[in-house]
Amino acid sequence: MALQHITHLAREHEVHLVSFDSRDRPREPGPIEKACASVTIVPQSQWARVLGVVSGLARARPAAVGLHGSSGMRNTLMQVARSHQFDVAVFVMTRTAQYRPLVGGDVPAVLNLVDPMSISLRRSRPWRSWFLRAGVQLEANLTERYEKSIASGFGAYLLAADRDVTDYKAIVPGVPIRRVSHAVDVDHFRNPHSRRESETVVITGNMFYGPNVAGVDWFCRAVWPLVRLRYPEARLLLVGARPAKSVQKWNGQGGVSVRGSVPDIRPYLWSAAVSVCPVPLDVGVQTKVLEAMASGTPVVSTSAGNSGIGGKPGLHLLVADKPSDMAAAIGKVFDGGGVSLASEATRFVEREFTWGRSSHQLNSILLEILPSRARAQPQTNNEMFSLSES
Repeated sequence: MALQHITHLAREHEVHLVSFDSRDRPREPGPIEKACASVTIVPQSQWARVLGVVSGLARARPAAVGLHGSSGMRNTLMQVARSHQFDVAVFVMTRTAQYRPLVGGDVPAVLNLVDPMSISLRRSRPWRSWFLRAGVQLEANLTERYEKSIASGFGAYLLAADRDVTDYKAIVPGVPIRRVSHAVDVDHFRNPHSRRESETVVITGNMFYGPNVAGVDWFCRAVWPLVRLRYPEARLLLVGARPAKSVQKWNGQGGVSVRGSVPDIRPYLWSAAVSVCPVPLDVGVQTKVLEAMASGTPVVSTSAGNSGIGGKPGLHLLVADKPSDMAAAIGKVFDGGGVSLASEATRFVEREFTWGRSSHQLNSILLEILPSRARAQPQTNNEMFSLSES
């Protein structure tokens, strides 16, 4: 669950958070501890995660579910459940749903899928390497079967994108599927100046995440040479954590610079002439696009990158799927065609993608499934439990 959701919910409820943490170093207290009534971190070693995958597959469970199987988490949840009388429980991502019985069947619960695993796997299969497709298909089948099997334990499934809500209703019929929009902190990303570097493109995101890696590779191979043909001094900045080898290989080639992990991504967005989202996977909401829009940076995206956002092409952003069309769209921004796009896009995210709006959606859903005894008391007395990934 996003820190911003927890912060907003904590204003009206007593929130208790339990989360995994696979990092070896100790975790320093931060804003989330200030917002929650209690925070319990369950460490999980890499070896434990590997053993969990093996054990899960032996029981025909998805690898991602087995990866988060943990006796430590089970013991922790039983202790937490004994110590509190929760009014509602929120589980984040399919892989945490295995712990639903430990909270108690009388406690209503929702499963916040965000980007549903089964849909994501199926939609990603076409652009996967041929030798991975069989494994992806198997994981998708196991995940879909698992998500159907756990449905009865939840009062609602929460997704971030309208298209995902529509498609998911066919996978798990009979379970209320609700949309809770993703969001961006517009004030945090607001550009304090208007200076931009001409003919500079930035691509942001986790550079080890498959769809981002595939998108960057396609862009550098098929689109960027066309851009450089017309704008030989153009620069491309690849900014994001843990860049894969197939991303790193472009460093130094034709004006490409791989910056990797940076302490603050905002200066790169504020100074770039255009932000590109070349992802091929149309699931969930692309945070990188929202951040660029909030920064006042013109956006050029694939249809997949805009799918969960629903920006109007030509008004909020430029959308292109063919290399020549994307290169032309970038050229249009370079030549001064991005000013109105940027201002309209910022107004769009201010209206549709604020954390206040998203948290209100989530809070309304939780209040709907609260038992009558909890609805009758002041909201600040309601005890809420959230199980999240690291």
